[in-house]
Amino acid sequence: MKKVISLALAGMTAAALPLSAQSTERPTLMDLFSGDTLANAIAQVLAGVTRPLADVRYDHVTGDFIAGDMAVIGLSVSPDLPYSQGTDCTITAERLRIGSSALDMIDVGRLRLSFDGVVVDFDCLPPDVRPPFGLAQIEDIYIDRLQIEVEFISSSGGGTLSMVADVRDVASIQFNADVDYISYRMPMGGGPDHIFDPDTGQIVEADRPARSEPPVVYLNSATLLIEERGAWDKAQRLLPPDMQTSDALSTAVSEMLSEVFRSNNGFENRDLSAEQTTFVEQASQVVATIPDGGRSIAIEVTSEDVPIVINRKTVDDFKVLFAALSPNVLDKPRSQTAVLSTQMLQAALNRPRDLADEDRLIVGRALLTGRGAPRNIAAGRRLLEPLAASDVQAADALAAALSLSDPEAAYGHALVAATGNLPGSLGRLEALEDRLDLSRVLDLQQDISGFEPDDPGDIPATVADLRSVALAAQIGTRQPRDYRQAYFWAALAAAAGDRSGADIRDDIDVGLRLQGDYQTWAPIAEEIEAQVLEIWLDRDLPAQFR
Repeated sequence: MKKVISLALAGMTAAALPLSAQSTERPTLMDLFSGDTLANAIAQVLAGVTRPLADVRYDHVTGDFIAGDMAVIGLSVSPDLPYSQGTDCTITAERLRIGSSALDMIDVGRLRLSFDGVVVDFDCLPPDVRPPFGLAQIEDIYIDRLQIEVEFISSSGGGTLSMVADVRDVASIQFNADVDYISYRMPMGGGPDHIFDPDTGQIVEADRPARSEPPVVYLNSATLLIEERGAWDKAQRLLPPDMQTSDALSTAVSEMLSEVFRSNNGFENRDLSAEQTTFVEQASQVVATIPDGGRSIAIEVTSEDVPIVINRKTVDDFKVLFAALSPNVLDKPRSQTAVLSTQMLQAALNRPRDLADEDRLIVGRALLTGRGAPRNIAAGRRLLEPLAASDVQAADALAAALSLSDPEAAYGHALVAATGNLPGSLGRLEALEDRLDLSRVLDLQQDISGFEPDDPGDIPATVADLRSVALAAQIGTRQPRDYRQAYFWAALAAAAGDRSGADIRDDIDVGLRLQGDYQTWAPIAEEIEAQVLEIWLDRDLPAQFR
């Protein structure tokens, strides 16, 4: 039996490995757990599951599970469609990449599907769709890039959704949504119930169906961008000459959208709302630019009063939902109109002292993130570091940008950013602290706070004040975090008989000991305790707190 199992394992390993890897050397057990071998095993399982629905073939599979990446090379899929004959419909992709979060990003869930070099056979189109495609001289559909990415942040309940489709000689389509929070509600109200039967006039038992609840979404922004890359040339082959003018297109779009809104508003509420009327007017104006060279249409959902709450109250009434979203139609998204001018960028790089602090912050953020200007972290760092000591926005931008490449510098900036209570700033501070040695953490904290236990300055007047400053220094949202300072004030509060002060002191002491950093912390704590005793006696604090 053991021999059969060994032969089976060896056969599985050989089947999963590429031919070039099937050498004459005897495979080891660890070969079963290499990235490429596991990726091939997963591909085999997925192909086996999907083959009842479609013929699936591929040439090669590679994988790096530490980085959360898997690639399928030479993918071919022939779905079993009701209107296709055999393998008439075939969809191929030069490469499919499946990405997820790297193993060290435990708070972020990410799924990315990227298809490169996709070709969709003309025969894959439904029969009623083929005639206009044929008249437009579109045969097979070539998609240079199709990418879908979903990211979910466990701690905040928010995330992003993005999609990109570059259809060759037709159009480029991009969609991005930023969600502050999303929650699914369980079905409510199902089960047995007693209801009134109007036919018999009696109360009868009946099962009340469960009421499904739509997800609750707190939306920050959403953008749909369509860039024309040959679609208008193909559309002209379908439209009569009198429909190719700006006025004709504007009128047609206005009538079509108005009818769509009336239909969704309901029979009793067909009139367009103010938001819907504005949307129709904006869309008509943007579409009218296409014959004269307009090449993009953007639909944006943004609001100064974010997040936009979408729940049952908004979903059940189309007008209410549309008013909440208040989408705008533009010729290009605001993210493109926010691109920094050459003059402003050059001034920031060559004469940064001539810029106001708010302009330095704008340019610095753009350079750190790559949004609005080419990403250049070194240049963004030079712009923002002079501001970061007192500007929480600049400090937060630097902490986010440097968290992977320079965690020590990022931690210093995170100490400042957390005092502004910015979204995610305290969580970033904790994550960076976990990556650094305690000695560096304590040194960076002292560099920012400037606190010296042998010269603490004025002593707070009451025990409650001692406890308050100790807690502030421990948490780091009202003032920069500093464990030395928190321990000092907490020890004084405890000496004055405050139980909560003693808890803060012990929390710091025990927490650092359990993290395995007690050898670093113990002599520091001993020194602080000596200084606390000295201050206690020199300033006659027993008389103050008695």
